[in-house]
Amino acid sequence: PRPDSDPHPRPDSDPQPRPDSDPQTRPDSDPQTPARIPRPPLPAPMSVAANLSASRKIVQQLRCELDIKRLKVSQTATDLKQFCLQNAQHDPLLMGIHPNTNPFRPAKPCLLL
Repeated sequence: PRPDSDPHPRPDSDPQPRPDSDPQTRPDSDPQTPARIPRPPLPAPMSVAANLSASRKIVQQLRCELDIKRLKVSQTATDLKQFCLQNAQHDPLLMGIHPNTNPFRPAKPCLLL
């Protein structure tokens, strides 16, 4: 290796700037040659055991989710709307709370004194 280069470059950095990253500085030797697409950063290195363990957890989670019953959104929305309309008369946020049953009403003064 050259004395001015790092013998162990980091995978997420390029040792030299890319001449094709800026269209102003890209060499125009061949107009048919497409510009090079930048590489995504490499994931952090994982040991084989950690990778295997993570893969097993993912597979286990996917197996659990496989048994979940799926419903169509349109059917679920229709059912939810019907439920809300049927129970609107019992909803204290829509109908208000009767003063006699309100647990948050102001306390009355004591009359036993």
